[in-house]
Amino acid sequence: MKKEVAENIIIKNFKDIIYIVKSKWGIEKKSDPVNIYNSQEILNILFRQISEISFMIQPLLNKEKLNLFDSNIIKLRKHLDYEVVMNGGKSYKNYWKIGDEIVGDFIEIIHEL
Repeated sequence: MKKEVAENIIIKNFKDIIYIVKSKWGIEKKSDPVNIYNSQEILNILFRQISEISFMIQPLLNKEKLNLFDSNIIKLRKHLDYEVVMNGGKSYKNYWKIGDEIVGDFIEIIHEL
């Protein structure tokens, strides 16, 4: 029974992290920001928190979701280095699109837990 309780706490913490980030990401995106600084901080916090608990989450995932989890962490890490350039807004729109995909993939993962 102790193992189940521990797993439930880990899952709840993971879900809380993802739902909080989803909410903050959505609010920031809807605020029509002129730069990406605040959203980058949201993603930095997500990366730090996920990195701290990933070793506890990974054993709870099936192979498919584990692959998605691992690839999404890599995608998130790369996205933290994303540079918006002056190209008529294409890179800015792409920045938000990739961020939406990352958050969406984590939402997909938590729905399986």
